[in-house]
Amino acid sequence: MTKDELINKAKELLEVEDISSKSKEVNFLEKEINKFLNKEEDTLADKDAKDELAKYLNELKTRKESIFGSIYEQKKALVLKANDLLNTTNFKKASDDMNVIFNEFKGLPHCSKKQDDELWGDFKRIKDEFNEKRQAYFDGLRAAYKASKEAKVALINEAKEALELENIKEASSRFDSLMARWKNSGFAGKKDDDELWNEFNEIRKAFYVKKEAYFKDKQKQFIERVAKKEDLIKRARILLANSDFTHEEISKVKELRKEWKEIGFAGKEKDDELWNEFNGVVNKYFDSLNSNK
Repeated sequence: MTKDELINKAKELLEVEDISSKSKEVNFLEKEINKFLNKEEDTLADKDAKDELAKYLNELKTRKESIFGSIYEQKKALVLKANDLLNTTNFKKASDDMNVIFNEFKGLPHCSKKQDDELWGDFKRIKDEFNEKRQAYFDGLRAAYKASKEAKVALINEAKEALELENIKEASSRFDSLMARWKNSGFAGKKDDDELWNEFNEIRKAFYVKKEAYFKDKQKQFIERVAKKEDLIKRARILLANSDFTHEEISKVKELRKEWKEIGFAGKEKDDELWNEFNGVVNKYFDSLNSNK
């Protein structure tokens, strides 16, 4: 390039606001100016041109160093920001953050080669370490999901067995235990966890339908037994009121006790009350019998 071309190009680059975007042109021009400055002076004009170009060269270097310094600081800040992600416990969000930081880093202009190599080396080391930790985290998560899935499949099989039990009290106890264990069985992953829960819950619902039907039938039985026991009490009172104490009558009173046992339990709410009433009447009868001997 001629001295005039060099001067014009230097003026043009010095007018550019973001000189970092012209780093290749600046580097090339610096080399060309240095070549010209190292030439022997042929004329006074050459000396003046050298002085002018030396001034432009100094200005370009100052501008470039200032810009490179700013870019270095921006990249350094991104390296530190990336390093903070190594302590994350939320790798899903941190992965997105790391990608944003990486794209910002790559989008910034170059610094000096030494600075760029240093910063990229630091950033790559952090990114590699982050990826290793992320991989280990998700490997652990997948292992936990697998263990949870296996535990929940086993609980579903136990629930199926409990559903077949005839003893409702035992089955109810098992389902309470199964629910407690289910809550402590961990997370099996969104897709599997929902499917497993739906299957387990359907079995629980089937049991509660069965349990409700059982207690409805039980309540019906209690009502029938209460009626039978009330009838026995009436019959006992009639026998007590007559108190002939014939052999036949005494046998009837004893038969009432046998019938009472055969009727069975009439429910916690009424059974004790009915028994106390019935037993009191029968005892009065036999007390009277003994006093009349």
